[in-house]
Amino acid sequence: MADQPEPAEESAAPTTVRDRWWWSPTLNMLAGCGVVAYQWGPITQSKAIALTWVVAAIGAVVAVVGLVRLVRAYPRPSSGTESGPR
Repeated sequence: MADQPEPAEESAAPTTVRDRWWWSPTLNMLAGCGVVAYQWGPITQSKAIALTWVVAAIGAVVAVVGLVRLVRAYPRPSSGTESGPR
């Protein structure tokens, strides 16, 4: 029997919330786009009522807010100096 190398030990530490910075904003973007897509059919077929436009607008706002949150949450490399309170 040939000697097999032992598998490298994997970190047992759980994934932190900081590692998943993109999850919540992306969910907002997808939900907003889904709402707009669902309303798109009646809007393009001229079957939309006023509330259809309102719901589509709310979906668009949710998607844009998700995009803004995603851009703001994007991890940027730190300059090595902390300027916050101690």
